[in-house]
Amino acid sequence: MSPAELDPTETVIRFSRRQLWALLGFMVVLAAVYLSGLLFPGHRVGAGGWIAALAVALGVPSSRIQWGSAATRRALDALRNDELRQFAQARAFRNGFIVQMVYPIACAFALIGLGVAEPWPFVVGSTAWLGFVTFLASLLWYDR
Repeated sequence: MSPAELDPTETVIRFSRRQLWALLGFMVVLAAVYLSGLLFPGHRVGAGGWIAALAVALGVPSSRIQWGSAATRRALDALRNDELRQFAQARAFRNGFIVQMVYPIACAFALIGLGVAEPWPFVVGSTAWLGFVTFLASLLWYDR
């Protein structure tokens, strides 16, 4: 089906999924740079420019949809009020919460064995990141 033949609700759903995938990819790259800087403090990676370029490259496709039209607003309301999507969000929040409760304990034991110089920032940063990535991945999995 070509994009011209799609109704506004289907267009918004496709756009929403594309945004979620882009955000998930961006968060993985951002966390890889941040966490590698915490694990290896002597080897600073000059990837700040690459991350900014990636953010711009991922943000450009998001400007394709016309947010001001009445049909798009109705489609967004239908997407927000969809019971299956709300159920997927609830399950994704639950999965992210469980990961945030279990992961710090496992991470603490792993970092004891590795001998990391500053384990506290690594545990906190990676816990927040992993909970968010788990939420996004679960949302994309359940909201098919």
